[in-house]
Amino acid sequence: MKLSADAILFGLGLMRKAAVSPAELAEHFRAVSAGVPAGADQLVALEERILDRSPQLESVVSRVAAEPGFVPLDCPGCGARLRARPEEVRLELCCPLCHEAVVAGRKLQFLDQQPSGALRAAEKGTPYSLGTTRPWSVPTGQRLAHFELIRPVGRGGAGRVYEARNLKTGRTVALKVLDFRPLESSAAAFGRLQREARAASSIVHDNIVRVYDLGVAEGLSFIEMEFVAGASLREHVRREGALPAQEACRLCVEALSGLARVHQERIVHGDVKPDNILIDEKGRARLTDFGLSRLLEETTSLSASHKIVGSPHFMAPEQWRGEAVSIQTDIYAMGLVLYYALTSRLPYEGESLVALMYKHLHEPLLEQGGTYALPDYLVEVIRRATEKAPEQRFESAEEFAVALPGGTG
Repeated sequence: MKLSADAILFGLGLMRKAAVSPAELAEHFRAVSAGVPAGADQLVALEERILDRSPQLESVVSRVAAEPGFVPLDCPGCGARLRARPEEVRLELCCPLCHEAVVAGRKLQFLDQQPSGALRAAEKGTPYSLGTTRPWSVPTGQRLAHFELIRPVGRGGAGRVYEARNLKTGRTVALKVLDFRPLESSAAAFGRLQREARAASSIVHDNIVRVYDLGVAEGLSFIEMEFVAGASLREHVRREGALPAQEACRLCVEALSGLARVHQERIVHGDVKPDNILIDEKGRARLTDFGLSRLLEETTSLSASHKIVGSPHFMAPEQWRGEAVSIQTDIYAMGLVLYYALTSRLPYEGESLVALMYKHLHEPLLEQGGTYALPDYLVEVIRRATEKAPEQRFESAEEFAVALPGGTG
């Protein structure tokens, strides 16, 4: 597949500024041209691949990204990254996700999940609206059931998150409005998960984002959670780069403490990743989105359509094989999270899902005898946590935490 002219110009601009070598650029070009579907925004894919490899290049990438002729736009409502031609900047552009007015941004924001349709519309010069929302999305300023939506605060692979007010309880919450409708044939599964969510609401822990409720209103599925102000671990690493060993271990010990508490209730997270670990205003790690991957799997037709349920870069071998998840599934993902925090690099990369799956199934993350820019004791901890066979990993989150500095016995 041929690269778009924008992607080529962007890559050459980075090479001119000595941000990437010719060999590195060629590698990025090969990966993007092989892995991005036709019609998708290759420039966005190239930007994000480079930033995943080298987060410290964010300021350079921000400057170069505007050079091909597009002005970077930041949505003040949901933080979506958009682009427009210079002559369009004075128009009253609106974000396709939250309908907020969009103004030219001083700094390009790099987010993981961005709708390629909005970016393509921006490139075509669509005035006033940079794209269309999904038919089941909820604009800001409205109500959903007994929730007053205050403002959008983020978007993940499964849906949009709003700061909202529960009009029954009066509390401010995070309301995740999911991008799917529950299937009627899965009503029993949805009901069971709803009961589990309400049972989990009794779990109060410093390192867990509390879940209050899970339900359906006006044809939309939602999860009501405790509102936590702060950035995700992925955002933190992208901003700071590879974390010092002491900080990375502290955050992972705290996340493992939250995991251990939930595992006591026989609940498996199933989608542990840097995006699902929030760092609150006190600097504590807080786990969120418990059970969401299982909810997607059991109440939608995603599995039937052969789509991946979970986050491919942090999925355990048994998830790739379609087997049941367990505590050890979360242990594996936490081992990959620790690696990411220490290195700012994704644990595995592949030009396709098949290539990524092969690596998770067959290639050790840190091979024996290799030389790594990590303390030896952490190399051993990560190796054990990410063993391919679940029974060879740590038996529990507590055991994993004890193996790290700051863990308690």
